[in-house]
Amino acid sequence: MELAKNLKKHIEKKEVEYTIVDEIKRDLKGAEKKAERLNRQNRSFQEQIEKLESQKIALKAESEVYHKQIRQLKRQYQEAVSTNKKLERKLSDVPKKFAEIARENRLLIKETALMHYNLGVFYTEERQYGRAVAEFEKAIELNPDDAYAYFNLGYLYAEHLIDRAKAIKNFRQYLRRAGKNEKEVDWVKRYILTWQAWEEEKPIR
Repeated sequence: MELAKNLKKHIEKKEVEYTIVDEIKRDLKGAEKKAERLNRQNRSFQEQIEKLESQKIALKAESEVYHKQIRQLKRQYQEAVSTNKKLERKLSDVPKKFAEIARENRLLIKETALMHYNLGVFYTEERQYGRAVAEFEKAIELNPDDAYAYFNLGYLYAEHLIDRAKAIKNFRQYLRRAGKNEKEVDWVKRYILTWQAWEEEKPIR
């Protein structure tokens, strides 16, 4: 009887153990499936991380390119600003340079006119009256306010080339430009008045 009871307990114990083992097996199988699922998710996450890392590297490289371009553009901008300032300074100097050129040009014209005037005087002294007239006319062309060039032309026509109309024409131009105290003024006026009276023209005003 006692043996039967012990055997029964032993069998019950084994049944409990088997039941526990089956539950453990089921739990283990469930755990394995969960581990496999988690492993797949882990691989998926790892792939996403690698993809993101790759994108990050690509973005970083692209960012470096953009930063390099921005630095180049900044340098080009600074160079453009510097060049623009230089051009502005040059542009502001242009009127001064033109004014200086104009002043030098006027001075050169005046000196050239004086040269032709002196040549006219020289040719007059050499009795080369035609050449003297040409030089005085050139002096007047360059400097229309040269009273003495008009006087010398008038004198040549009055005393040497004997063309009173041209003489009077140039003498009148001389009187418009000469000062009232010039010593030749009275002589020129007398000359004009004399030939006006002779030719019965209106007196000079």
